[in-house]
Amino acid sequence: MERIYFKSIRIQDMRDWIERGVFAVPELQREFVWNAAKVCDLLDSLYRQYPIGTILVWQTDRRNEGQLRKSLHILPHYDPANREVLFLIDGQQRLSVLWNLIRGQATQVKNGSGATVDFGSVYFNPHATEGERHFHYRTRVVGELAGKLVAVVDLLATGWRRRIRGHGKRAMKRLEECRQKILGYRVFFVFCQTTELEEVRETFVRINSEGMRIDVADRAFARASRLTMRSMVREVEARFSNGFERIARTTILQTIALALGQRDLGERGIDAMVTKLETRDDERARFERTWPKLREAFGTAADFLVELGVPNFEFLPSEPMLTTLTLFFFHSNGHRPSQAAKALLRRWFWATAVGARYTGRGYRPNLLGDAAFAADLGSRGTARLQLKVKVPLHRLYEMKRNTADLAH
Repeated sequence: MERIYFKSIRIQDMRDWIERGVFAVPELQREFVWNAAKVCDLLDSLYRQYPIGTILVWQTDRRNEGQLRKSLHILPHYDPANREVLFLIDGQQRLSVLWNLIRGQATQVKNGSGATVDFGSVYFNPHATEGERHFHYRTRVVGELAGKLVAVVDLLATGWRRRIRGHGKRAMKRLEECRQKILGYRVFFVFCQTTELEEVRETFVRINSEGMRIDVADRAFARASRLTMRSMVREVEARFSNGFERIARTTILQTIALALGQRDLGERGIDAMVTKLETRDDERARFERTWPKLREAFGTAADFLVELGVPNFEFLPSEPMLTTLTLFFFHSNGHRPSQAAKALLRRWFWATAVGARYTGRGYRPNLLGDAAFAADLGSRGTARLQLKVKVPLHRLYEMKRNTADLAH
């Protein structure tokens, strides 16, 4: 790093700072993923004057503007009129929450899971006793809390007294105390000056590995600089319906890795795929050519699962089953299976569902073997399906019960 320095900034001073568009969200960062419960927990920490961690900022010049992500975040967009770029490497979630609470108006946003977070429905209860919760998330305020709760966006806004009425002197004193504690809270910022992107990527991965762990998918998104892999995964999720958009992103990346010829599974296989796509222009060009076909294969596979008797994600016996079917449709160029191929896929499906073949010691050999089977069946229309499945009697009863539930 060329230089590292520190600043503590009061929350009330952040409003103008953020509005000027000095902050940018880099492609390696996750989208906004917090839910309403985390918003309330953060406010509780501020109210009690607990530490909330540091905000890590990558301070660089405009030659790195290409790392800017222009969507999937809820902060004001970076203003290119600024002479420098302040990329948020760690703390985007906290800063996003603070901005949406102090900006003076109620906003609704969707997090990375598709859930709505309504910042206007975050309330402070000035009448709460010592042992009660002070912050609540309520889309409707009814019952004994009606008339007691005050919206935090109103409490922290300029001209807050005009927005808050109907509370006694004691409650107003607590409201003013809460406002002062939050707006006067000093957030600790660490600024790292460098023009080297790889230094920043390594810092991001290390920070999230030591603190709030990122999963395998987020690690891959952070390491991929030449492909917008996060956006590609979201394209796949947009193709799904019937709840299949809840498929783990790691499963999607694992499928992509297998389609590109990787034979390692899990984090090793995904990391190897990202390394190859980052370092080899020919592999990246090949992937970009095949991506539209692979993207459609995911959606076709999810649709075919419905034909096999899986009406929605809840009834999917195992997520890697989507991987196998996606590989089949990828290698078949999206063509419908013949009657013979469909019969083989049905045999594979039920043997895998009943036999729980993608669990325990069988996970690696069975998934790799099925990937090869799917590739052969998709490309040649025929393949050998070798299945040795031992099914405990209780498993058959369980499947029978689940099938009966599905019929109703």
